[in-house]
Amino acid sequence: MTWAELTDCETTDFTIATVPARFAALGDLHTGIDDTAASLAPVLDWAERDERDRGLVEAPFPPNFPKMPGEPSRVQPSRSKALEPGRPC
Repeated sequence: MTWAELTDCETTDFTIATVPARFAALGDLHTGIDDTAASLAPVLDWAERDERDRGLVEAPFPPNFPKMPGEPSRVQPSRSKALEPGRPC
């Protein structure tokens, strides 16, 4: 996707059924992505800083991704009624 599309895109816009036509119309938007190497260290530092200073943690799964069979609970155990003794999971 392009930077201009970020504010309005949905994950459902990019599927195995839609991307081939998009690729044919727009070409490879990632051409040259591997031409420049970069380090993830600054991003990891930002994430550590945000968690430490602002209490920000990894974003939760978006609501448009349904929970899959066998996937662990997405809630904190302390908030899960299903994990209370005597209740089914």
